[in-house]
Amino acid sequence: MKPLIIALGGNALIREHEIGNYAQQMKNITHACKEIAALAKKDIPLIITHGNGPQVGNLELQMQAASPRIPSMPLHVEVGMTQGEIGHLIAFGLKKWLPAQPVSVVLTHVEVNEKDEAFTHPSKPIGPWYQSSQHLSREKIPFIHDTRKGFRKIVASPTPQKIVELNAIRELVEKGHIVVACGGGGIPVTRNKNHWSCADAVIDKDLTTQVLGNALAAREMVILTNESYAYTQYNTKPMPIHSLSLAKARYYLKQGEFGRGSMEPKIRSTMRFIQKGGKTAYIGKTGELEEVLSHEKGTRIHK
Repeated sequence: MKPLIIALGGNALIREHEIGNYAQQMKNITHACKEIAALAKKDIPLIITHGNGPQVGNLELQMQAASPRIPSMPLHVEVGMTQGEIGHLIAFGLKKWLPAQPVSVVLTHVEVNEKDEAFTHPSKPIGPWYQSSQHLSREKIPFIHDTRKGFRKIVASPTPQKIVELNAIRELVEKGHIVVACGGGGIPVTRNKNHWSCADAVIDKDLTTQVLGNALAAREMVILTNESYAYTQYNTKPMPIHSLSLAKARYYLKQGEFGRGSMEPKIRSTMRFIQKGGKTAYIGKTGELEEVLSHEKGTRIHK
């Protein structure tokens, strides 16, 4: 049986208006793991990917508060640190419902192209919002400005090419493990012949989920977020989309129906998943996984 790929959004661990302490994150992930465990009990092979935006933001604040007494780490190390943190929480959450089920967390590197134009045109916001741009300007850090929220650091977000630990992930799934992998989109690395280098960037976790799903010949992929559906006219008169063909998805993208920083990357990753061999992809809300897979809720993307 082919594995089901489930991508957990950052809201699975830290909800709106929460600070993200251990108790909050553990409570949230335990609820998310309950519905995942129900699938595992049906002997469905499972791979879980996850975001890490709020956790990286908190980590950046911690490092800034401790600097210069404790040195800060580069971004690719932050991705690795939060992979370990969130992987531990997910594994522990699953163990509550599946105490005998083997769960493996794979620290995952993802190859990107060193010539990707994203490195010269950073666009991905990360970390906390600042009320002043003074710190960012002084450190020559690219940033964006939102009149309501303030200033925020932006970094390169290259397109994922290959999952470095793919064989290990495949073997673990074949041996009956639930695998947690590609956290935060994976640690970005570039390759020059046999030499690897880390890249200070972040990779969109939904795009990496798509690459992983297609590499494992998965038939279905689910992206869980804080919305029950993808919507058209989201900022004016939201209309939920229950079923979305590739042709209709292309039309909506051309019309700019999906927010660039929110739903659009999810739509593009599900489209690529199907174009490269997947059968069906879903976008739905954390806590509604069973309803999404049974077509009662969520947006189903298909040929």
